[in-house]
Amino acid sequence: MNRRLQHVALFLLLAACASVRLAAKEPDWIQVRSEHFEIYSAGNESKARQVLEHLERVHRAYEQLTGAKLPIEKRVRVLLFRGDAEYREYAPDRFSLAYYRGARNRDYIVLADFDSRTESVLNHEYFHLFSRHARFRFPVWLEEGLADVYSTLKITGRELSYGYPIAAHLRYLNESGGRRAPLSQIFAVDRENRNTADRDATTRLYAQGWALAHMTFLGAEMRERSDRFLSMVRDGSTDVLASYRAVYGLDAQSLDERLNDYIRRRSFSFGRVPAQGMDTRAPTELLSLEPWEAPLLLADLLAVTGNREGARARYDGIAARFPLIPEVEESRADLALEAGDRKAALPYLREAARKKSRNSMVYLHLAELACDYSSANPDCKAWVDEALRLNPSNRQARDWAVGYLLNTHDYQGAIAYLRAAGPVSAAEAPEFFHKLSYAHYQLRQFEEARTAVRRGLSHANKPEEIARLSELERHIAEAEHGEAGAGPPSSGRVRQGVPEDIVESDADRAIEAFLELDGAEISSAVLDFMDCSGARPIALMKAKGAPLRLVIDRPNELVVIRGGAVIQDHEFACGKQAPATVFAGFLREGAPEGSDGLLRILSFQQ
Repeated sequence: MNRRLQHVALFLLLAACASVRLAAKEPDWIQVRSEHFEIYSAGNESKARQVLEHLERVHRAYEQLTGAKLPIEKRVRVLLFRGDAEYREYAPDRFSLAYYRGARNRDYIVLADFDSRTESVLNHEYFHLFSRHARFRFPVWLEEGLADVYSTLKITGRELSYGYPIAAHLRYLNESGGRRAPLSQIFAVDRENRNTADRDATTRLYAQGWALAHMTFLGAEMRERSDRFLSMVRDGSTDVLASYRAVYGLDAQSLDERLNDYIRRRSFSFGRVPAQGMDTRAPTELLSLEPWEAPLLLADLLAVTGNREGARARYDGIAARFPLIPEVEESRADLALEAGDRKAALPYLREAARKKSRNSMVYLHLAELACDYSSANPDCKAWVDEALRLNPSNRQARDWAVGYLLNTHDYQGAIAYLRAAGPVSAAEAPEFFHKLSYAHYQLRQFEEARTAVRRGLSHANKPEEIARLSELERHIAEAEHGEAGAGPPSSGRVRQGVPEDIVESDADRAIEAFLELDGAEISSAVLDFMDCSGARPIALMKAKGAPLRLVIDRPNELVVIRGGAVIQDHEFACGKQAPATVFAGFLREGAPEGSDGLLRILSFQQ
């Protein structure tokens, strides 16, 4: 080859290398956000705005269709990729086009793209998020079935319509013949056993779940009584077949036969409700990202999908490139907390605080992990003050601070935090005024204490609330009637701001030992159902009007207390329970998905 041809060849080689480098360049990520969502997109502002506007309309539609208003404190984080090639590294499986994941402090919806294929998938995934925040406790088949019923949602300026036939489900059900499972098998799928490598079983769950939900809520023979059926199953406390028998008079065989007839129909009804203003565009704003934000976002996504080693390696790389940002330490702490490793999380939280984190939860978690709840410590007070400075509406931080100050006898400080809490709901009022009254009582401010306890009683409608407030009112009257200079009864102690008489017993010692555990919680509740259908029994309760699902993972170690004494060899009957007011001691960490905690103590109140 002569020298001129060598130069030409070298030029072409360099040009090809440059072309490869340009093609491999990472896309510029942008953020577009609205009231409820923040969309991160790899350089596609137009589609990002489409997704944002669509989700805001779907959010309003689901609120109207379900009657639920969501208490979402943070924007839902949505990641929009530019196609399957970029999305696949972060996908949970080989088949999905989109998915939803709920993490400790953030909700994620992830999309391969946004087009006619993914719009219905997005509707489906957002229903799961909506259901979680609305605290629905649907059985798995119904959760997936309703998500598919609503996946066909169509929104215009005048109406919402949904529940259109899904051809793929009907084709599968009608062509699969004997492969349809008995509904009792579909009903047995729960959040612990639903994940399976058998793709056909998953397809069958979705298809039969959709068909049964469609027949129940939109079928002409059943829709008029569907509201009653929904009220029985929405909190997960009532057996599904028992609900079908009670509402429709159908046993398992009759329900199977009716569903088989339903899926062979030639036409299907759909839902339609009037609506105004659903097609208006939501106000949005476009923000540029710092150089570290997109890499950290993608690393967080690996953590959310369970690739902890991959996330940890990404965090290390980002920390080396951007050593001054606190956000990577926050993500490292969240990764450790998700794994239940509080000890590993603590140094990351300290480092995030040292780097001036602007995340309120960092300082609350620091206080929770590093502070003795009954010993005064200026650092603890400073951390929770910073949590509230960054987010004055952080009710979790305020509640922790009030309990901490009551336990460390800083009653004036507790009163200051309570008075700064802002509006208190009717459901929160009994507990709020109990704490306020108790703080005034300890300061010998009897008039203020009496006023607060009476305000609490005016809102209390549960026996346990009325009993606690009435007992405190009695203590106030006795102390006020006694010697003016005397302090409150010396035999009283405070646990989470609640005065108790000291009675050294096995029950007291068991409760004290439990409260020394990291993350121990005690809640007053009403026990109404014992679900024994899964591998581990689940105690279904109502606490402050909300469902509480506590797994009994260690039956031999569960402490049961009746009449103030520990009961040995207590046996539970499965199914509906005679309504009983209890104190439930539980741990949230390590609880299976779909439950609220692991039950450790169950004290029946007489």
